[in-house]
This record gives sequence, structure tokens and C-alpha cells, in this order.
Amino acid sequence: MVNIVWFQFDLRINDHLPLFDASSAGSIIPLFIYDEKIWEGNDRSNRHRKFLFESLVDLDNELKKYQISLYVKIGDPLKIFNELLSKYGKYSVYFHHETNINHHRLKVEKIKKWFQNNSIEFYEYQKNAVVAGLKSRNVWSQKWKEIINNEVVSQPKQITGDYLSDNQIIKLEENFVKEGDFQKGGRSEGLRKLNEFLKSRSRTYQIDISKPQKSVYSSSRLSPYLSFGCLSLREINQKLEKRIIQLEDKFWRKSLNSFGNRLKWHCHFIQKLEDEPLIESKNLHSAYDKIRKPEDLNIDTFNSWKEGFTGFPMIDACMRSLIKTGWINFRMRALLMSFHSYNLFNHWKPAADYLATLFLDYEPGIHFSQCQMQSGTTGINTLRVYSPIKQSMDQDPSGEFIKKWVPELKDVSINDIHTPWLSQKKEKYINPIVDEKGSRKRALYEIAQIRKYNDFKKTSKKIYDKHGSRKNTQDQRRRQKEMKLPKSEQLTLF
Repeated sequence: MVNIVWFQFDLRINDHLPLFDASSAGSIIPLFIYDEKIWEGNDRSNRHRKFLFESLVDLDNELKKYQISLYVKIGDPLKIFNELLSKYGKYSVYFHHETNINHHRLKVEKIKKWFQNNSIEFYEYQKNAVVAGLKSRNVWSQKWKEIINNEVVSQPKQITGDYLSDNQIIKLEENFVKEGDFQKGGRSEGLRKLNEFLKSRSRTYQIDISKPQKSVYSSSRLSPYLSFGCLSLREINQKLEKRIIQLEDKFWRKSLNSFGNRLKWHCHFIQKLEDEPLIESKNLHSAYDKIRKPEDLNIDTFNSWKEGFTGFPMIDACMRSLIKTGWINFRMRALLMSFHSYNLFNHWKPAADYLATLFLDYEPGIHFSQCQMQSGTTGINTLRVYSPIKQSMDQDPSGEFIKKWVPELKDVSINDIHTPWLSQKKEKYINPIVDEKGSRKRALYEIAQIRKYNDFKKTSKKIYDKHGSRKNTQDQRRRQKEMKLPKSEQLTLF
């Protein structure tokens, strides 16, 4: 009986337990299904499809070392599995559990039910440290440590399988856009980035992490390789720990420890979507349903924000950079979302959907949780209101990043680059589409009114119990005791 290894967002052969077990059990078909309804959905774009194709080619090259090819099919997964049933009779399926958008989740559940109805054995494996059916967040942190410190699964010593002639991998390349300064997909490129980061670029990681120009170099740039599964979180973490032990430079070790702390947040946020799929479309705290409704979206200001023409140099530089390269650092992502949700006072969902198409490293679990967090709709996180002027002055004091991406301002002085509308020279740049201070005050007033509802605290505590981060139950009890209003729901202006 043949064993099918169903690749999804795990495009590698290293640290891949489904592949290891399936190849140990006998002959395999390494299968990837390009589902148009997933890969051509509203949250995906050509930059993702290009990265996907490059990753598939790289995976295929790795499999060819075993004299076997990656079998790529285009179409509906259920139909394709049915075709394979007609061709091979009974087979077994090995695959990772994926935490994805609701459409993908429901489709996988439908496929698993079809497997059961057709007496097809399937084996679904945990991916990274996201736990399906988690009953309590109190134990999650310990589980993360156990999983991430487990031994990395080695490559199979031998893989055997049939060559299938109707492979459609080449067809995927036909409609991909070639322009854009995007990172190249594939495990080999991901490993190159990882080694380069650990050996050189990471030394200034901590001090440059929020600077939009310098972080392009000093950040790991590993996120798309994690999102597409070209690298596993476990192998990155373990190589990181080895590098930290090797280093004598305390400053460098501090930077790498800072990076390690951020790795821990990866699965923490994906776990939120795993536990509550509606995070991708609805406010985590229902009290916020009363304000900033999706149907009240201001199309004019939204389009100005989307295109990078808001009149705020840092906002516009970030958006234009993101459109062109598919990446900006975390703080600038938060700034874009904060500006959209507080200053423009628009609902977070349209912005989240648009940004998903731009972020090359789009990971649904992290993305939608973060978009809600930066829009102040979780009920358990600090209201992070980012000032586009303050962030511009703090993170790009010389205007180097702004001048690179907003060429209209390339000749503007340092004194005027952050607020060109105040310049006595009447700089030739669009005026701000909103009053930054006034719009912020309006948003905070509206949010303050929402938090006065009697059931706000009660709902916040329930959300924290289900999704909040904590190291142990004692920490949880302390946090709950301190929650008059959720302490983390207080305002912080960045």
C-alpha cells in the first residue's frame, strides 16, 4: 500500500515527522496540491505564489536526491485524493496539522471525514508547538519548551516511490509576477539566511530592531521561511542556542537572546487562532462591535493609507516599502495598523486583509491576532497608540528611510522631514489627511466609553483565561486579582 505525504505549509524534508514515518512504512507519494481557492483567495497575492513556487522547486530538488519527485497537482484536494484512490486503491495519508484561515480549516475537516468514509488511514501530526484541542493555557508554556527542545527529526535515510507523469509543477510558474524585490523562497535560501544571521547580521539585532532602515539588514528575515515551513521553529531555536553558547561577546549574546524571546511568541499567537478561528473576522472582545464597524469604512482615507499617500512621511514610507519589498519590521507594522485603526478610526478587518496580501511572511495565526492587538480590540492588551511623528523622529531621525521611499521629500531638511506640512518653505508634499492629535483623542474617547460597560471586565477575564500569556497558574491568579479594568488595557502612547 502506498503512503501519501501531503505537504501544505511544511515545504522541507528536514524535521518532518510525517515524511520520516511514511518513508519508513514503505513507498510514498510526496504530494502538494495547489488549491486555487486557498492560494488565489483574498488574503494571498502573486508574491506568495512566487515564493511558493520557488519553495516547491527547492523541495523537489531535495527529493530528487532520493530519485523521487514532488508530485504537484492543481485543483480541489478532495477530487485529487479521489483520483488517487481510483489509481492506487487504498492508501495512507501523513500530514501536519495546519492552523489556517477558516476556509482552509473547514476544507481539511471535510477531507478527513472523506478519508474516514472511504476507510483511508490518515495520520495528522502536530506542527511546531501549536496544540490542537488545548484545554488550558496554563500548561501551554511548558508544552512549548518540551516540544521545541525535542530532538530534530533527521532526514529519511531512504525514500522510495512511484514517478507520476502528470506532474503540474511547471504550470504554477506561468502567471507569477516576476518584478518586486522579494525574498526568494526555498529551504536552501532559508538556511543561507539563518547561517548569515547567526554568524554576522544578528550582532546589532536588538538595537536596530525598531529602525526601519537598519532592521532590513540586522533582522533575521526568517519569517517567510517559517510561514511556508521551509525551516522548522525547532531547528532554528536549537541552532540559535548553540550559537549563543559559542559566543563570548556579551553584547551579541544579548541580541541573540532577544531574538530567542521573540521566537517564543510565534506559536503563542498562532495558538490563539487555533483556539478561536473567528479571530480572523470578528473582534476578540465583543464590546468593540459597537464602534468602527466594517460597513462604516471611510474609502477615501483607506485608499490613501493603502497607497502610501497620507501626508505623514513615515506612514507613507512604510507602506511604499512594504508594497515593493513585502517586508517591514514589527514596530512599523504596528504603526501602520495603529494609524489605520485609531487616527483614521476604521475597522481593523479591511486593513488586515490588505496587509495580508503584502506581507510575504503572512502567517494567519500571527497576522490576525496582531492586527486586533494593534487595533485595541482584544480586551487584554495594552492600547498601543503609535504616533507617526514620534516614531519617525525616534526611529528614522535623519530621514534616511523616508527619503528612500518617499522621493518627493529627498531634498527636505532634517528639521522638516518628519512634519513637512509645518515647514515655512511650504514643502511640495500632500497635507496630512487627518489631524494626528485630534483624531487620536477622538478614538481614545470612543474606546473609553466602550470600556465603561458593566460586562467589559467580565468578558476581558474570560478572554485572558483562554488566550493570555503566562508562565504558570500563580502568575495567572496574580494578573486576575489585579484586574480592576484589565491593567493591560491602559493607554500607552508610542
